[in-house]
Amino acid sequence: MLEDLGSAPSGAIVLLHACAHNPTSVDPTIEQWEQIRQLMRSKSLLPFFDSAYQSVRIFVADGGECLTAHSYAKNMGLYGERVGALSIVCKTTDAASKVESQLKLVIRPMYSSPPLHRASIVAAILKDNDLYNEWTLELKAMADRIISMRQELFDALQEKGTPGDWSHIVKQIGMFTFTRLNSEQVTFMTNEYHIYMTSNGGLPNMVISKIYHVCTGCIAYNLGTGRGTSVLEMAATFEKACGKKIPVKLCAKRPGDATAVYASTEKTERELGWKAKYGVDEMCHNQWKCLIVPLI
Repeated sequence: MLEDLGSAPSGAIVLLHACAHNPTSVDPTIEQWEQIRQLMRSKSLLPFFDSAYQSVRIFVADGGECLTAHSYAKNMGLYGERVGALSIVCKTTDAASKVESQLKLVIRPMYSSPPLHRASIVAAILKDNDLYNEWTLELKAMADRIISMRQELFDALQEKGTPGDWSHIVKQIGMFTFTRLNSEQVTFMTNEYHIYMTSNGGLPNMVISKIYHVCTGCIAYNLGTGRGTSVLEMAATFEKACGKKIPVKLCAKRPGDATAVYASTEKTERELGWKAKYGVDEMCHNQWKCLIVPLI
């Protein structure tokens, strides 16, 4: 990172995650942040922080200029509201006045006046001592849960004698984890345990508990016919079950559309000796019967 910053042109804007880096959750230490700050200031690089957790200090304290985009989506659970703020620290009053003028030129044609509701939620919590204390306690509880999930997974991997050093799991922070699994291992986890992550081994922390259950003996199995059924086949089968015509509109395949998706039952048959008793016809017929049975 220091090498890249060292080769950046003077005056360049550098986007940084303030903490809990997404998607790796690997953060610089305080000492490393100081190295980053000194290098950026020496090259007149302008730091622009993406801060979802409100944690920017040393770049403001040194008297230099910086930008910070704050978000309250994560730490206040306001994903549906997407509330945030842009803070800009300037060296002089004159610079601040010029920046404000330019911001107004951008804001006016973009949204002019932002919605008040979402900002009012944040303001109400931050201004009220009781609400603020309740919020910080809940925030701490969620952070502690993420830490405990990481620790439980690490302990389970240690107990299993899993090859390799897994200490990075407990050293990382935030809502994402970089597992260091390779693409083949990621594919295996997906096919065998229905654990989904990016091909380079990155995953959101809600998946950690699922990996923990795999490590401690809980296993997922696919139950089904073991063969793929197209949408047209499914529609035709439901038509037979309900005795009605189902309107179907054919469209051209879009970029990114899967050609075929099905759940393999090989593992279920291999480990449990289980095979589906009924086919798609029986399944659709039984489902239709359930739909038309009056609720009591």
